[in-house]
Order: sequence, then C-alpha cells, then structure tokens
Amino acid sequence: TVTPHAERKFAEFPDDSALESFDRNDRKFVAVAVASETAPEILNATDTDWWQHRAAFQRRGITITFLCPELMQ
Repeated sequence: TVTPHAERKFAEFPDDSALESFDRNDRKFVAVAVASETAPEILNATDTDWWQHRAAFQRRGITITFLCPELMQ
C-alpha cells in the first residue's frame, strides 16, 4: 500500500532535495519498493532520469539495476 502525498506524490517517496526533479510519473515504482517489506530492486532499461538520480537513491538504500548501462552515457 502506498499513500498519496500532495508534494512528493507518494508519502513513501523519499523526502530528499536531490530527488525533487525526479520524474513524478515514475515515483510510484520507488514508493512501492520502499513500502515493500522485501526492499526489491527496481529494474531500469533505458530511462536516463533514473541514472541521473542513482546516487540519491543509493544513499536512501534503494537499489536500481540498470539493464542497459551502456545507454546511460
């Protein structure tokens, strides 16, 4: 279960200034991963927004696996 939030879109999405510009439409994936008891990794193929924010996610303990890292450059 995820909780709507007026500013971050989901209460479970990290309240982190480094993530303020992260795509609001993709925040649902982060919120679900954070809310999960198993802390699943998030898979990303070609969306560079995830790559640009990877350090902030890593600091928050959110694992992003890049399936096509050669496309992130």
